[in-house]
Amino acid sequence: MQVFSNTDRHAYRFNEVKNHLFFDPIEVVISLDGIHWQSIYNEPGLENANCIDVDVGASVEATTLRKFAGTNGQVVDSSSYDPRSITAHLYVSTIDYTDSDLAFKELDRFFSSNDGYWVAFSNSPGKKYWVMPTTISQTSYSRSGITVDIPFNNITGVAQSISSAPEMFGATPQNIAYDSGVKMNQPKPKYSFTTTEFDVFNAGSIAIDPLRNLYPLTITAHFDGKLKILNQTNNSSFTFNGNAKNTDTLVIKQVSPYLNGTLCGKDTDNGIIQLSPGNNHFVISQGKLKDISFDFSFIYPS
Repeated sequence: MQVFSNTDRHAYRFNEVKNHLFFDPIEVVISLDGIHWQSIYNEPGLENANCIDVDVGASVEATTLRKFAGTNGQVVDSSSYDPRSITAHLYVSTIDYTDSDLAFKELDRFFSSNDGYWVAFSNSPGKKYWVMPTTISQTSYSRSGITVDIPFNNITGVAQSISSAPEMFGATPQNIAYDSGVKMNQPKPKYSFTTTEFDVFNAGSIAIDPLRNLYPLTITAHFDGKLKILNQTNNSSFTFNGNAKNTDTLVIKQVSPYLNGTLCGKDTDNGIIQLSPGNNHFVISQGKLKDISFDFSFIYPS
């Protein structure tokens, strides 16, 4: 997946190729689907627009407490992440006041949307944020350039890996986050298995809970007979009680199980698999496993 631009037709800091900048610019890209990306570097009219810095607000934890009569204190009823602000600070060099006005309008056109979209930044290359754009503002204005703040509302309150786990650590690794937790001298994590015991590595710092947080998790398995999937790390499990053939395909998409494309919840125990941060040790039992694979994205507070 191509996320950031390959073009070299943009400015660089001093002592580099085009040396009129006093900072190392950050590339900003946006996408409606998280697959096809638009870079500010490839936009006509924004050739001289460069991102100075990006402020990603701290994660906002929202906890609901419950009080029970006759007990001391309170207990946690629920916990989640509230939306938070992200602001990109841009500088655009111009040749006159008319050029400054046009540059501001081009930035407004590029970032404005009535719908949400993904935004990513080259100084944090493995992560994307689902945002709603808000009103951009001009913080300085002259005939030689303008500075503009681009504020976003990160409505999910978290960051998500640009690539899924299998893509990130596949045959051609891509879009690996700086804080993925994988060391250079360690083997790459695997997400497809043919054995009945294995580890699934969640590089994110937030648990994947498909029911509570609706984070994407897809498990695909081929097997004979029944199947029990147990995550011994957090004791979450799923059991298929039907009688499958290894030519059948069981897909658990978040909380919904499908056998050959047809919902099969009546043949299961309605269990839900969760992934804790770090290694998750799985044990497969009851049937004869042919293969099983996991597809999900990593979730980060910032």
